[in-house]
Amino acid sequence: MLPNQSQPGPGYDHRGRENSSAGSEERGDGVTRPESTIASGVVTALGIPIHRLSFPIAGMFLPGGEASIAFVGKSLRMGTFSFGLKGVLIVANRAFQGAGRTVVVTTFSLCPV
Repeated sequence: MLPNQSQPGPGYDHRGRENSSAGSEERGDGVTRPESTIASGVVTALGIPIHRLSFPIAGMFLPGGEASIAFVGKSLRMGTFSFGLKGVLIVANRAFQGAGRTVVVTTFSLCPV
C-alpha cells in the first residue's frame, strides 16, 4: 500500500472496491431457505437412481471381479446418503459469502465433509 493511501473502510474489500452485501445477514438469510430446499431436493433426486443402480454402475466401470463390484457398489450406496447434505452445504457457503462472512466460507471449505 502506498503511503498516501488509507485503509479501506467497512464494506470495502482489500482492493478498495465496495462490497454492498458485507455484514447484511438479512440478504443471505432471505435466499437460504428456498435455495437449500431446491438444492437438497435436486441433488437427492439425482442420488436416488444412483443408489438403486449402484451395482450396475460399478459393473460398467469395473471389468469382472464380483468382489470388487460388490465393494464399489456398497461404497457408492453409502456415498449417496450424503448427496442432499452436500447440496445444503453449497447453499450455506453461498449464503455466508453473500452476507460478507468469507471467513466462515473458508472454514467450511477447509473442514472435511
